[in-house]
Amino acid sequence: MSNLLHPHFLESITNYRECERYWQIVLNDVFLESCTLGQWHRWIADFKPGGTPFALREFELDGSAIINGRSYATNRAFRVNQYAPGDILWLIDARVSDYSSEYASTWPASELVIDLVLSEETVEIAKRLLGKWMWPETSHEDMRRLIANLIPEEGPPPK
Repeated sequence: MSNLLHPHFLESITNYRECERYWQIVLNDVFLESCTLGQWHRWIADFKPGGTPFALREFELDGSAIINGRSYATNRAFRVNQYAPGDILWLIDARVSDYSSEYASTWPASELVIDLVLSEETVEIAKRLLGKWMWPETSHEDMRRLIANLIPEEGPPPK
């Protein structure tokens, strides 16, 4: 396994915010490479109604949608759910969800969801997946093929 990045991100608000800043840098690189800077905006709320941040106490820092974005131009979204090392059996998984009929009025038509333990290897896979997803020409089938290429189905390597 490659080097873990921000393995203690759930241990304090400071560590969590540092990890969020890391992801923002990664995401900005993906936006620049895909020529989509300014087209994707957070769509999963960081704040409760009234403006109180969700992640004020440690138990609320869970890595769910640590980064996310939505493009109204492409009617797509993405989210990355980050897990602490040891919380899951695999290092990375991804899928494309289709919401076009179920939640058509409020949700994007489709979403790329990436679940991972952050490491040098998994961030590179996530960047490739996100970069491909940013292009409007990319179909769901294109993404499924790329996911199958980058993330083998046989599961995680033994520990």
